Amino acid sequence: MMKKKQIAWIAGIAAAVLLVAGVAVAVALSHRGYRSVKIYQMEGTAQISRGSQTVAPYADMLLKSGDRVETGENSYLYLKVDEDKYLMAEPETVFVLTAKGSAKNSRTKIEIEQGSVIHHITSPLGKNSEYEISTPNSTMAIRGTSFRICVENGSGENSHTELQVFDGAVEVRLVGSDGKETETVQTFRQGQTVAVAANAEQTVIESVKDEIDYAGLDDSALGFLRDGIRYFENFDISESDLDGIIEQKKKAEQPADTAEPEQPEPPEEPLRSHTVTFMNGNDVFGRQTVEEGKLAAQPKATPTPNGHWDFDFTVPILGDTAVFWVEEKLPE
Repeated sequence: MMKKKQIAWIAGIAAAVLLVAGVAVAVALSHRGYRSVKIYQMEGTAQISRGSQTVAPYADMLLKSGDRVETGENSYLYLKVDEDKYLMAEPETVFVLTAKGSAKNSRTKIEIEQGSVIHHITSPLGKNSEYEISTPNSTMAIRGTSFRICVENGSGENSHTELQVFDGAVEVRLVGSDGKETETVQTFRQGQTVAVAANAEQTVIESVKDEIDYAGLDDSALGFLRDGIRYFENFDISESDLDGIIEQKKKAEQPADTAEPEQPEPPEEPLRSHTVTFMNGNDVFGRQTVEEGKLAAQPKATPTPNGHWDFDFTVPILGDTAVFWVEEKLPE
């Protein structure tokens, strides 16, 4: 009986030690600033560069701060950050992820080297939190919004960045060729498309349009927007209008062989013609070939000086026809 009590007492102490250790680990993790960055879906191929290692990504994989992400051709990668930030990296996109701090006081930075990434920040950031996008020619700060950034020629001398704001607002600072940010902050809002261009000499806002070319996005991007609309109150496009664009694109992308084949036009019938024979008694005076429905021409020559052709030359020819000369007797 004594041994049983001792075993129970020891087991109780062990459980208490484990509980205290668990709490200590949780506290330690919170002080270390644990962040949750997870791949929740992927289509096609991608790779993660982590230090000197290259890791093949998979669904439910946790990413680490500093990971460099690359998507392959016709491939998409979907990330979930801190349970309220959703990202979709489109084909042939390269970006570096930085995630520091805690979920409540977070610092997230996405450095896009090339390609396109759509972001849904579904909850307003905390007072001490930051969400920043870096491209070769601009830096963008976000509080809570939905937007897409596309970088072209990111590693080249003439870089181009396009920002499309679907909801909320995005603050933009230009970055010069020396890597320094300008002090001026420009804010762009829902429904706007902004193009930033840079070369070795300068970085400029190339254009600002108060419209977004939704039809220019591919099917997966439109689907990601469709899924994100429910998180936002003032999205630039309604769910029904977006559905209409998706449906129109599906119809336009149908293979050509699904369309009804064009019916060949029936061949034109050859023109029919008939022979008009001019008779002087039993002798043939002349012949004409006349297309069906056309008029025969009255001959200028006549078999005799006096007479006429017994025929109405205003009647169309519908078949082979014989026309007779009628001799007229002169009065004595």
